[in-house]
Amino acid sequence: MQRYFIKERITDEITIRDANQVHHIRNVMRRQKGDQAVVCDDQGHCFYMKIERIESDSVVFSKGQALPKLNRKFHVTLAQSLIRKDHFELACQKATELGVDTIIPIETERTIIKLKDPQVEKKLTRWQAIAQEASEQSQRNTVSKIAPLMHLSALDFSLYDTVLIAYENEKTVTLKTALSVVNKDSKLLLIVGPEGGFTAAEIAFLERHGAQTVSLGPRILRSETAAIYLLCALSYELEMNRS
Repeated sequence: MQRYFIKERITDEITIRDANQVHHIRNVMRRQKGDQAVVCDDQGHCFYMKIERIESDSVVFSKGQALPKLNRKFHVTLAQSLIRKDHFELACQKATELGVDTIIPIETERTIIKLKDPQVEKKLTRWQAIAQEASEQSQRNTVSKIAPLMHLSALDFSLYDTVLIAYENEKTVTLKTALSVVNKDSKLLLIVGPEGGFTAAEIAFLERHGAQTVSLGPRILRSETAAIYLLCALSYELEMNRS
């Protein structure tokens, strides 16, 4: 069933006025009065909702049965280095589908793509739209948040219990080993570098702040593939493989 996210609290009757959502309901899904959809607020509360009225610029829903709230204990942030447009958007979409809570776009020494100030807001808006669409498609209770663009050195490591870096030169610590000691109620930061990888100075900086480099296996992965790999392994270890 189609899912929509709104910012206000859900009451007995709500009106959706977002132009993209109204267009999707009226012209893409071709919904009619009496049809149902799932609507979620920004606190992760979701309800079956029935369409009462469809206007040219709004859709009115009445509240029905509540869906169970998914209470995952751990929180995952992905710090994804800027990479080529299509590849970054793929990482954003798939990371959202795989349950990431926050995506932080970061610049690094070897980042090829540089966002000039006039471009930043436009890009962030697009990435947030991709995250919302992916959240709807994967039937999440919340939308992944796209954080402001920042430099690698500006990351606040104090916010996290565990920080892991995908690093091709790590030969000892595997991702499986690192995840085996992570608590299910942890706040995790996963850091993925650009196409050229991290410099030795960047790795030294991250390690000084308590980050752990991990190996993703014998093959060198693209940046977006590394992000997907990390989140798949994390989901298996913390959501699927522990009681």
